[in-house]
Amino acid sequence: MPLNRLAAFFGYQQPAANALAPPNPPNVAGFGSPGYGLKPLRPGLDQPIKLKGGKKFTYGPTLHANEQPLFVQGYRYDRRRGKLETLPKKFNMEDVRMYSSAIGDAIRSGIPGIAENVSPEIVTAMLLKEGRENLGTNEYNANDPESEAIYEKYRDDYGHEPAVLIAAMYDKAKVARRLKIPFASAWIGTGRSPYETSAQYAADTENFKKIATDKKNQSLLNFIRGSMMPEPGSK
Repeated sequence: MPLNRLAAFFGYQQPAANALAPPNPPNVAGFGSPGYGLKPLRPGLDQPIKLKGGKKFTYGPTLHANEQPLFVQGYRYDRRRGKLETLPKKFNMEDVRMYSSAIGDAIRSGIPGIAENVSPEIVTAMLLKEGRENLGTNEYNANDPESEAIYEKYRDDYGHEPAVLIAAMYDKAKVARRLKIPFASAWIGTGRSPYETSAQYAADTENFKKIATDKKNQSLLNFIRGSMMPEPGSK
């Protein structure tokens, strides 16, 4: 039996020629490093997300149904060798952009403690140190009315997880101010840890700040900076 008749017998249909072509890469705000083939975000092209109260927020690139999530990457510090790791660590691009955008919003909104302690370099350092897109956030103090109000505001604008991050940053900044300790020490917590003390964590974070500005991490830092401080009209 000819192949075309055999295919028809089993219900197979030849896809259209344009369906076989790979999709164009999405446009991503603040991300134009060489080798990725991505262009800066053009306002209105990304698919916005509808939030409570009719608000819309574009937190990541528009992906076609058959595309895999996109990643940004950075090089972490290898303490044993005293230099950057050989292979990069990959991070989900949408998640990094979403968290970074919420932090940038918090800075511009003047939430106490965040602008004084958080910058693109700090966010990059925390991302590389923690190895997690949420910068190691676990929880915030829901019993604090101010923290809860901040959480609710950012939940409506950005979603649950970024809201937890912003509320937790506010909480930890208050702890750092009250105890007169570095923000990084408050971030990891003042209790005992089998891995490192809060002072060691803070010192290591300072080391990662230098790593964040290394030329091998420049594209990651630029992406985070662009997400935190988008050009007017890009959101």
